[in-house]
Amino acid sequence: MKVCIPTDEVNQDPFKALELIESLGVRHIELRGIYGKRLPDGEPAQIRKFIDEFRTTNFDVAALSPGVFKVPHTDGQAVKWHLEKRLPESLDLARELDTSTIIIFGLVGDPAEPWDRKRLVNLLRSASKRAEDSGCILALENEPICLIDTAASAASIIAEVDMESLRANWDPSNAKLRGEEAVPKGFEALRPYIVHVHLKDYLPGLKHKPPARGEEALSIEADRSDRYVPIGEGIVGIREVLRCLSEMGYERFISLETHIADKEWGARASVAAARKLMEELKIPFE
Repeated sequence: MKVCIPTDEVNQDPFKALELIESLGVRHIELRGIYGKRLPDGEPAQIRKFIDEFRTTNFDVAALSPGVFKVPHTDGQAVKWHLEKRLPESLDLARELDTSTIIIFGLVGDPAEPWDRKRLVNLLRSASKRAEDSGCILALENEPICLIDTAASAASIIAEVDMESLRANWDPSNAKLRGEEAVPKGFEALRPYIVHVHLKDYLPGLKHKPPARGEEALSIEADRSDRYVPIGEGIVGIREVLRCLSEMGYERFISLETHIADKEWGARASVAAARKLMEELKIPFE
């Protein structure tokens, strides 16, 4: 199994992040934000400089996470802009970074309140067609602030869209925040569609509460708190997640999206925890 780390989980300066990630023996990254901006946002010259310098490294990009469709489902203008502007820019950036996986979301909102499922299906179908034309795959993440917040809800809408270019980024910790157990329920629901996996773990406590669904939830840093711990030390059931992935023959990326407040310590501890769990389960760490 290939292991990657989102650079902004380590440092907002991507090259400082790469230095630490390399020291941990990891050679794959996920790209989400650099210098405090979520890609493809930011100064074009700065992004260009990053791409050019990144190409001189030995790293590869497992996935790009540009926050496509992480906007309120009630904001039609923003949704349209994401489809017609942000997604195409993200597809272009993915090609420049030599990656074909782009993580997307299922619109911010509470699925317990009224929402237009057909509209979301049509949106994802249109986005998937654009991705298909670009040779990319969209990996729909189950996200607790979004309409698609569990593995089961992701599997259901991916099946309804019914396009090979729409698959899943499974985040069992996100689903746990919405009451879904990773194994067996989440895994069995999403198994046919998994192309990328986010791993993080948490413990319930005074600072543990479901993440907000409002505008404040749209920040990359919004859900970072002391509740997160190295994988395997919390209540998500990461050992069983890894075991199930291994038994199904999963060979793609697992991304250590630590969310731990102390970023550098979180990266070190999470890589060490992943190595330990994978060694115990006889899973290659690549």
